[in-house]
Amino acid sequence: VVIPEEAIQRHDGRSVVFEREGAHFSVGEVSVGRHGHFQGQRVVEVVDGLQTGALVATTNSFLVKAELEKDSAGHQH
Repeated sequence: VVIPEEAIQRHDGRSVVFEREGAHFSVGEVSVGRHGHFQGQRVVEVVDGLQTGALVATTNSFLVKAELEKDSAGHQH
């Protein structure tokens, strides 16, 4: 599976993507392989953790990450 490089985020020391599930996103750990270019876009090979055809956050995926971290911080006491 090859996705835009901007879809990969770091969370808790892991490489993750935010996969769309209905109106929400879930975080999933991925293992990445080669990096390259395709049609003028930086892409990365996902070798484990993502199924072909999955919908992932790309542009502004860091905003999804920020929401996840904000929610996580709110649950820590």
